[in-house]
Amino acid sequence: MAPQRMKPRPALTVGRVYRRSDLLGLGFRERDLTTCRFVTRLFRDAYVATGSQIDLALRARAALTVLPEGSLIDGPTAARLWGGVVPGHEAITASVAAPHQVRADGISATIRDELAARARRRRYGVAVCDPATAFTDCAHRLGLVDLVVLADGLIAAGVVAPADLVAAAVGLRSRGRRHALEAARLARSGVDSPPETRLRLLLVFAGLPEPQTNIIIRRADGSWDRRHDMGWEEVKVAGEYDGRHHAESTVQWRRDLRRREESDRDGWRHVVVTSEDLYVEPGETLRRFRDVLRERGMSCEIRSDRWRRFFPGRR
Repeated sequence: MAPQRMKPRPALTVGRVYRRSDLLGLGFRERDLTTCRFVTRLFRDAYVATGSQIDLALRARAALTVLPEGSLIDGPTAARLWGGVVPGHEAITASVAAPHQVRADGISATIRDELAARARRRRYGVAVCDPATAFTDCAHRLGLVDLVVLADGLIAAGVVAPADLVAAAVGLRSRGRRHALEAARLARSGVDSPPETRLRLLLVFAGLPEPQTNIIIRRADGSWDRRHDMGWEEVKVAGEYDGRHHAESTVQWRRDLRRREESDRDGWRHVVVTSEDLYVEPGETLRRFRDVLRERGMSCEIRSDRWRRFFPGRR
């Protein structure tokens, strides 16, 4: 007897989320759903065509497919969709209306009686809460430094203003209000990366003068010349976090050297900080900044030990 030919399966749309009933209705068999030949299972009863680019937005859409109607992506997942940085929290975070009970691997759903009152937005085709709410949702999940990193990232992404974060924190009526308010008040615009936030907070928690962020140096005609991540423009001292990617890029490394030479000619001093300076020897890093600022005429001391709580170092 000749072998039976396998019936061809219908083509699926890449990036679209399918339920089990959808796939069976299209002619797929149960056993087709247990392999990766045709579909990839994201959650229970949520599949995508094999070959789809599985990013955070697609996972969030898939989660909403299996959650009760009207559910909303919020918390760390919404914060990441808006461009913020949230460590860990790989599960998709969402809110559902009571009294629905949700049990799904990879989804962390919170039952909220006030879900209808939450501001709904669309981000990459996903129903999400607004950025300020995503920030306050994370207040009880993140430490202070990580929460400020998140706030700076949302501001840098252009999706929220510092004042909006403060207002959201003031209006918070749940745990984490004081934590969120302090983080919102420490957030700044013009910050490019989490290490820059962490360096600024190290200085602030030690009681040194807070540096300006995103210092733009202009030529005599007012045109843009160069930029410093942070510093004290009145005494021409710049602080800079130098990550590994600079050392691994010859073009970037040469560009940085030329920029620093130009700054030196203009009388600027640079304090360059690496990961080891921030996480291994933060005390020595603070002393370096203090000494340079003193040399430039600023009266400053390391007046607080609060920095040790967040940057304990390893030596």
